[in-house]
Amino acid sequence: MELPKVIIKQNFQDYLAGKEVEASLVTKTKHELWPGERVMAFKDSIAATSDIPVPTSEISHSIGIEGTITQVVQEKSPASDTIERSMIKIVKA
Repeated sequence: MELPKVIIKQNFQDYLAGKEVEASLVTKTKHELWPGERVMAFKDSIAATSDIPVPTSEISHSIGIEGTITQVVQEKSPASDTIERSMIKIVKA
């Protein structure tokens, strides 16, 4: 089973150090995400969000690190009061 893919837009080093960080979901899931579920977290980069080949010196930008969801937060989009997006908080597994 493939883990849902998330992007960490905050300091990725905080995540690697074991701190809780916010992440946004990249892949669609067939079910609602809950605390305790596993995800594959990637640093926010072009390599993580596209299929473009990455130079060897930047290969760490396309490597995912498994994490665990600690909280799911539904936020309203700033541009609209009706569009919700899921933000999750995760810690390194």
